[in-house]
Amino acid sequence: MTAIDERSKAAELEAAERAVNDTEQKQGKDSVALCQPLEQLAALYHRDGLYAKAELLLRRAVDILGKTATPCDQVQALSRLGMVYRTEGKLDDAESVYLRSLAAVEQMENNERLRAERLCCLAGVYAEKKEFGQCQEVLKKATAAFQAAFGQQSCYSRLCCMALAAACQHEGKSGDADEYFERSRTDVGPGGKDEDGDERALLELVQNYYAQGRYEDTDTLLSQSLYSDEQQLWPDHPRAAEQWQTRGDLFRAQGRFEDAERCFKQALDTRQRVLGPAHPEVAESAMSLATMYLSQNRCGDAEPALKIALKTRVRAFGAENPAVAACIETYASLLKRTKRGAIASKLEARARDIRTHLVWEANRA
Repeated sequence: MTAIDERSKAAELEAAERAVNDTEQKQGKDSVALCQPLEQLAALYHRDGLYAKAELLLRRAVDILGKTATPCDQVQALSRLGMVYRTEGKLDDAESVYLRSLAAVEQMENNERLRAERLCCLAGVYAEKKEFGQCQEVLKKATAAFQAAFGQQSCYSRLCCMALAAACQHEGKSGDADEYFERSRTDVGPGGKDEDGDERALLELVQNYYAQGRYEDTDTLLSQSLYSDEQQLWPDHPRAAEQWQTRGDLFRAQGRFEDAERCFKQALDTRQRVLGPAHPEVAESAMSLATMYLSQNRCGDAEPALKIALKTRVRAFGAENPAVAACIETYASLLKRTKRGAIASKLEARARDIRTHLVWEANRA
């Protein structure tokens, strides 16, 4: 990350800290008005890996809201605190917070979707704790809640069935696992209300990996789609971008290029905004897009992505780096395809120079 990016992040953090202090002085330490700036500052701390600081701020917000706010106002702060606890590996604390969040939701009207989502996060904690019996009981309740909210053909309820199949598989209950897997595929009509292509694509990918016996990939997708609401709570967050990137990789491996493209673009956009233009993860997403486009012979789409990847890697690693050389070689292959052989030859020579220099440096060392 460049010095400019670091200064920008520091300024953003300073402004958020100032907002907390100003609100505290004007409204008081126990004012509900303080909760929003506390949560915004916690999001920045969480983004930067300062999880203990984020936890303290969110615990404070939860305490304030617990005294005066309605259940509806408490749910988001509790959910964010639960996410921080999961990030820190404090799973017992996360379980306790999610149970509080669920109790708050139970007091609300028309709460089926929100109740189902809280149940899924709680199930995710039990899955992380390897308490698969508890996980199954919670998932059954989540399935019923999703069906009440969206109907029998809902992708959400069918994803719950896939999660139940995975949980049963972990306990060696192959018969139950097969039954839940078949239930996830029974309703093949159009999806329920309020769904989009991402849910349907995720459901199909989870089913494909489970059918192939790739249970680790199944667990990864379930943890990113059903068990986590990080993308809803903190969409501008490196972990949310990581989830988009992982989904893109898995979709591409299945040959689902349209779904992969959407995920890689989301990961690239988020990483550019959150991490800055000189971060290696920006180059990762740009290269994923570029190489996928090249595999489809979409050279016009690949070239802008390759330029982003090359520029980012030079800024992140310097000009004399194997990652830069690899990017240059990929760019040269694109130029050959588009009848620009002379420029391609120069780039190939540049890549060879970089690799030769690196070998010389290694031998000298």
